[in-house]
Amino acid sequence: MLKKCKEAIEDKKKDEESMAVRTTSGLRSLFEGKVPAGMSEHGNNVAVFDCLPHFHHHVTNVHCSEWCVEMRRKWKWLDEKYQAASELEGRVDEALSASEDPQLFLDLEIQMKKLDLSSRARIKAVKKKIIELIGVDSDSD
Repeated sequence: MLKKCKEAIEDKKKDEESMAVRTTSGLRSLFEGKVPAGMSEHGNNVAVFDCLPHFHHHVTNVHCSEWCVEMRRKWKWLDEKYQAASELEGRVDEALSASEDPQLFLDLEIQMKKLDLSSRARIKAVKKKIIELIGVDSDSD
């Protein structure tokens, strides 16, 4: 499941299940052992997502198979993506409420697009703010 989540983010997959984990709330659900909104809550998914954080926390300091090591690597990668996205979303929210600097918003828009996670609402809000501040549609190339 961690491999599937990582691939969804890296490959920017757009199917419903992939989009469910390509958000900070989806990753937060994964870390909390819950099925992310948008994914089927059938028994297998509930069991897998419930087990992931427990398993991760118990094998963190244990030397085990390459499979366990690879799971820890994927967990760490997903956690780093989540932390980066959460921090960036916080900066975006702060800028939206207090800044009038169009360059800041252009930079934030670029950073959000590079992150590989889906933040459609925030990107839309940033684009709207850019248009409001400079009066130019950033999509017109």
